[in-house]
Amino acid sequence: MVNVKFHTVILIVNWNGSRYVIDCIKSIHLPDGVKIILVDNASTDNSVALINEQCDNLVRRGLLKIIINKKNSGFAEGNNIGIREAFKDANIKYIITLNNDVVIERHFVKEIIRFSNKGYDMISSKTLFTNRSINTLGLKKNICGLFEDITSLHQREEIVCPSAVAALYSRRLLEQIKYKQEYFDKDFFMYNEDADLGLRARQLGFKCGCCLKAIAFHKYSMSTQHNIAFRKYYGQRNNLLLIIKNFSIIKLIMLSPIIFSCQLLTVLSNIFQGYGLVVFKAKIDALKLFPKIWKKRR
Repeated sequence: MVNVKFHTVILIVNWNGSRYVIDCIKSIHLPDGVKIILVDNASTDNSVALINEQCDNLVRRGLLKIIINKKNSGFAEGNNIGIREAFKDANIKYIITLNNDVVIERHFVKEIIRFSNKGYDMISSKTLFTNRSINTLGLKKNICGLFEDITSLHQREEIVCPSAVAALYSRRLLEQIKYKQEYFDKDFFMYNEDADLGLRARQLGFKCGCCLKAIAFHKYSMSTQHNIAFRKYYGQRNNLLLIIKNFSIIKLIMLSPIIFSCQLLTVLSNIFQGYGLVVFKAKIDALKLFPKIWKKRR
């Protein structure tokens, strides 16, 4: 066990990631004061055994802690479990979230922490696909109120919020946006939980910047790549939840024709792709969650 005062936790949520999570962990070069917490969401492959076998040195030195959930709690609650564990240590100042299908460049951790000195409490990385094209530099809103990836900055480093695929959040921010014991909204399960957290942080005055020197490579949705319907359902359900939860009442009223049109067009377009019923169910289920999500509005 290392005798180090930690200030940063790298948080990885894993679900059936035995094919790529080891690459993620081994790409991390840990500066002094940084450790890893991995939350396994009841994987049914041999992820945990493989991690213990191939990363035993990190485990023995106290630089990697593995938390095993009894059920798949989703990406949002998986991160919450890790954050709650990290914050048991009063010295932790930063959380870095990494998808389990991401690998990072050698100086990623140092660069993204250093960038926080500019006064940003949430920081996006430069995340590339494996062919080096840009996956995301962060998130932005479109005319329908939905979030999409930023692929160019046009000389500006400040953005709306990061994608949690590879991002940093300050403890100060996370403690202030917390709802009960949730940092990320567990009702989102996965997809758009980072946009929701980012919007809540913006409402409290927190700023986000993009650190172009913190470079990550994303294999993209590896845990769900073979289940398009799963991705469609949560993506489409949660983009409506995002609007319900974070738009002001005035904005909801004024933009209701645009919001309705965009949601309807999404359902119709997915009919032609063979996912019409999945997306329609997603929208209905979002409306069923309306009372619960409404209570979480600030």
